[in-house]
Amino acid sequence: MNLSRIRRDRRLEALASCLALFAGLTTVSGAASATLPDGTAGRIVGRGVQCVPYGSTQPSGPISYLASDAGKPGVPRIDAADLKMLRSIQHYLHSPTLRFAFVGLEFIVYKTDPVSGICMDNAPGYQILNHECNATYEPGERPDVTSAAPSCPDYPRPWMHGSAG
Repeated sequence: MNLSRIRRDRRLEALASCLALFAGLTTVSGAASATLPDGTAGRIVGRGVQCVPYGSTQPSGPISYLASDAGKPGVPRIDAADLKMLRSIQHYLHSPTLRFAFVGLEFIVYKTDPVSGICMDNAPGYQILNHECNATYEPGERPDVTSAAPSCPDYPRPWMHGSAG
């Protein structure tokens, strides 16, 4: 490894530490990990967030991203159909807390609650906006799976064409 590459890597580590400190986080092995600014447990990974599930000390599960970051460098590519759905949801929901993730092979879009935080760790979780009306996601409790609530919310979802929910 040459000297210029080592210097560049050290500058990047220092920059990551500064950014983490600015965000009120601590760094562990070069990755920001601790309490997120919203008070929930997780770590920042590039432009995304990976949650620390309830009862655990280590982050696990998928990394979620702000919907507004779709298409930006450092954010996973979204296929055309999923991107169209995401943009349709954004057309109707103007929320700075709208997020997406890949849970297994499943692309999900959900809106977090600014009070409960990105990594909320209690049931029933957040409603998944691009699936059945009762589909939910609990990023801080069961980050690797989606669930089903017993009923559907009673508000319209106009981005789901041909769906009552």
